[in-house]
Amino acid sequence: MNGIASTLLLLIIITSNLYPNNTVFWADKIISYSSQVGEKQFSANQALGSPSSYSNEKVPTAWMPKITPNEIYENIILEFNSENKSNYIFINMPVGGNALESVNVISKDSKETSVLNIDNIKSKENGRYIIKLPTQIDVHIIKIYFDLVNTKSEVLLDAVGIGTDTSNIWELNEIQEQLFSSPPENLGTRINSVYSELAPIISADGSKLFFTRDEHPDNIGLDKNQDVWMSQLEEDGRFSQAINLYEPVNNKHNNFAFSTNSDGTMLLMGKSNKFRDLASLSYVKFENNEWSDLQKFDFTNIGNKTNFVNFSLSQSMNIMFISMEREDSYGGLDLYYTTLSDSGWTEIKNLGASVNTASDEITPYISNDNKTLYFATNGRPGYGSMDLFVTKTNDDYSSWSTPKNLGSDINSQGWEAYFTISSQNDYAYFVSSNNSIGKEDIFRIQLPKEAQPEKSVIVSGIVTNENTNEAIGSKLEFRNLTTNKIVGIANSDSKSGFYQIVLPKSDEYGVNTIAEGFYSISKTIVFGNSSSNTLQLDLSMKPVIIGETYELSNIFFDFGKSVLDKKSNSELQSLIKFLKQKENLKILILGYTDEIGTEMNNKKLSEERAKSVFDYLINNGINKNRLTYEGKGEIKSNKIGKLEESRKVEFKIITDSK
Repeated sequence: MNGIASTLLLLIIITSNLYPNNTVFWADKIISYSSQVGEKQFSANQALGSPSSYSNEKVPTAWMPKITPNEIYENIILEFNSENKSNYIFINMPVGGNALESVNVISKDSKETSVLNIDNIKSKENGRYIIKLPTQIDVHIIKIYFDLVNTKSEVLLDAVGIGTDTSNIWELNEIQEQLFSSPPENLGTRINSVYSELAPIISADGSKLFFTRDEHPDNIGLDKNQDVWMSQLEEDGRFSQAINLYEPVNNKHNNFAFSTNSDGTMLLMGKSNKFRDLASLSYVKFENNEWSDLQKFDFTNIGNKTNFVNFSLSQSMNIMFISMEREDSYGGLDLYYTTLSDSGWTEIKNLGASVNTASDEITPYISNDNKTLYFATNGRPGYGSMDLFVTKTNDDYSSWSTPKNLGSDINSQGWEAYFTISSQNDYAYFVSSNNSIGKEDIFRIQLPKEAQPEKSVIVSGIVTNENTNEAIGSKLEFRNLTTNKIVGIANSDSKSGFYQIVLPKSDEYGVNTIAEGFYSISKTIVFGNSSSNTLQLDLSMKPVIIGETYELSNIFFDFGKSVLDKKSNSELQSLIKFLKQKENLKILILGYTDEIGTEMNNKKLSEERAKSVFDYLINNGINKNRLTYEGKGEIKSNKIGKLEESRKVEFKIITDSK
């Protein structure tokens, strides 16, 4: 497989304990060890914590001592942080269980007991030992010895635990059993073939499906490398016969689609004109009824150490997840993230040990609630060689819940990855080698309500010139009004003015449009308790003309106050950008109030509100010689509507000195 791609997110109750049996304590400290194959992968530290694999394969998430001809025995000494007495020892050895020579237990009073004998071994199925202690012991230290020379066997020690009960010891940490009411559906020969179909990408409304096809005879180039294909949802609920997008989307080398925007008019591509180079980020846009030439995606240096990389850009275009190996990786391919800020993409950060392992974490996908992350890994207990998992974050991505396996309805004894869903939350799409037509195929499965991410809303509309009603091609910025952080980026089509974006339903947003020669008329988005998952929001822009007045729509004041609410920052920062770009303009800031109170007090209050904006602009680098302000007093409610809408600020362009 030449590429790695996307994933997904679920709203699922996630418990604090990794396993149902909370009487188990896994080793949490290394006292000593005889040798280790690696410093990260196969290191002694991999023997700490709960089990990471139930396969009988050579997994890097286990300790692997070296085979030294002159040393018959290899050993490891582990410490446990438990105040309880234990009845059992649990040992998980993916490989080399027959090399287990002795197990000694040291209690807190320093008494050492040898416990490995036929009578004490209650189970050793597939290298998973359960050893009954001769009596309850307050276990402090366990010494384990292995005979690698005489058994001529490699040894992998994954986990060592102690506890009072043997129930549920080896169970998977997975989502609720039987959560899915129907089995996965192979998308059939319209989509799948005897070749590999990878990385399904679905538009927000579920109508467009993009994927990457490997070695298909209709691919471009003599070597039939990877190409991007597309299918559209038809009225009967089935996808149309997939078509190769050909040039300019594909070329004769490797072409891999990582992500799309909400309406499927942009593809983030891992392609270049160099053979087998998927690491360079670029994009193509579908505009004026055709795909554009390849364009460079403005990003940051990622520091990847290998030829394998997977990017996953949120459909709101403001969060990027990356699967790659760097110096700070925990072993193999780790998951990283970065967010879009006013100064560009932030520092790329590792998601941490709660998500990443010494094995590989691949195909991340962030759902449209921007909180739920789906990915595939072979570094946690699962059903096959690669399983799909889900985790959830807080709002700043600094911590993640313990990942949960998506269960046997999705995962199999084969290979599963590339989990993705639309904003309709009706189906999840993923790739599996189980019950496939050929190699890897694309499947979908109906999502029950309990398995859906938090609600998101598809916001769409037309951007026009307020004076002429003509369509405008523009960039749209959506911001959280409380934090002023960018939560989404969209672009309107230059011919139709159409735009579309998906936003989480939980917050208030401000939106402004950016186009040369215009000033945005901002809007506030408040979803409230609406059950609809769509919102029509048309936007207009006013040409920059001397003498024209422009309302600062997202300026907020409390009743009777002139102090700017922090939710005003988004609008004010937009104005600052505009004034810095138009350095020759001078403006008059106009303040207003509602009609409550005396006319004299309202006149004074409106002036104070205008001055608050005046001061904010000066404090943020705008020369005061370019600014004046004036209080206009009250606006009658029968003219303006809601009282709070009377508490507004406008600015008027009074001079262009160029």
